[in-house]
Amino acid sequence: RKQAAVDALRMDVDCCSPPEGTNTHAIKKYCCEETVTQDIMDSPDRHNENNVAEFSSRGPTFDGRIKPDILAPGQFIISAHSDGNPTSFQCGTSPPKLDNDAGRLSNAGTSMATPTAAGAAVLVRQYYKDGFYPSGQKESTDGFNPSGALVKATMIASTYELQGEIDKGNNGTWSKIDPIWPKYSIFQGFGNLRLGNALYFGGEKQLDVYDVVDGLETNSSTTYCVEATSSEPIRAVLVYDDYPGTPGAELATVNDLDLVGGVDDATKVTGNFKDRRDYRNTAEHVIIDNAKNGQRVYFVVRARQVPQGPQAYALAISGKFNKISDQKSCNFQWTDNFELARDTDFFPYGQVAGTSVAMVILMAVVAMVVKYMQNKQ
Repeated sequence: RKQAAVDALRMDVDCCSPPEGTNTHAIKKYCCEETVTQDIMDSPDRHNENNVAEFSSRGPTFDGRIKPDILAPGQFIISAHSDGNPTSFQCGTSPPKLDNDAGRLSNAGTSMATPTAAGAAVLVRQYYKDGFYPSGQKESTDGFNPSGALVKATMIASTYELQGEIDKGNNGTWSKIDPIWPKYSIFQGFGNLRLGNALYFGGEKQLDVYDVVDGLETNSSTTYCVEATSSEPIRAVLVYDDYPGTPGAELATVNDLDLVGGVDDATKVTGNFKDRRDYRNTAEHVIIDNAKNGQRVYFVVRARQVPQGPQAYALAISGKFNKISDQKSCNFQWTDNFELARDTDFFPYGQVAGTSVAMVILMAVVAMVVKYMQNKQ
């Protein structure tokens, strides 16, 4: 529907009176200035930064893994406009159309959100490369090349929970967005991107990261800890780049790492579902909200099953705390008594078209490729 409106704009169609044979409803809704303006006036709270756009993609994947991982602003975004001519140096102030000289363009969709997230990823990488970690000041001698897993873990650690509304069924019925903890949300993932929540440049809030190349084998684990300096929540994010799965497999994940966190065994939590173990996702987070000033908070990365190892990983911890220089002193005695997450945890709104459909599609694509190659011969 959104694409129909974009296509109409490119064809210079009258969006308020679209021609027959087009998606008139979508074009009027997303392209007609009068309709868009009236929609904003009728429901202003649904068009601010605390809500999820109705056209935003939702998860989960066919096998129940989290998508989206994070959100980024993608509605009413003003960006550069181009007429496609590299020598025009367009700086016009007229309303933008496909080939005029307007300098800026307001648009919405993944074409806006994806570059925002990609740019944020570059900034995270530069933060580590330029040596801003761990001091918060640029020290070239501290610079290192972060793994993709660490970049992603840092981005997730920076997110915050949107608490507005979303049109869950794309039918005009808006309701409150699902929270990111004690379960992640298939509508906002781990939350909305805001790098300032994680990147440390001085101040009370700290960032502690571990980019572990050597990795873990089955049944091995590593414990980390920090000392809380307030009663505010402390968040940890585990991310790893999994071994490639088999195409069409019922579950794409191969290696399974778990994240456990807490101040003691009685109140410990595990990644993504708090009291039930996530065995599908390669990104997990925990939020510890019961730590007191001066109390140690522990985080354990455990390799549950690693048939293709060792499995490298990255851990990012964000919050108000003091770092513990001697991580060998982080002795956390905990009982591994978490039950497995349920299907309703991964599919909170019911099972999506599952692997059987995915397999049919995959086999159809394979058949087309084979036939194409035979014809080429």
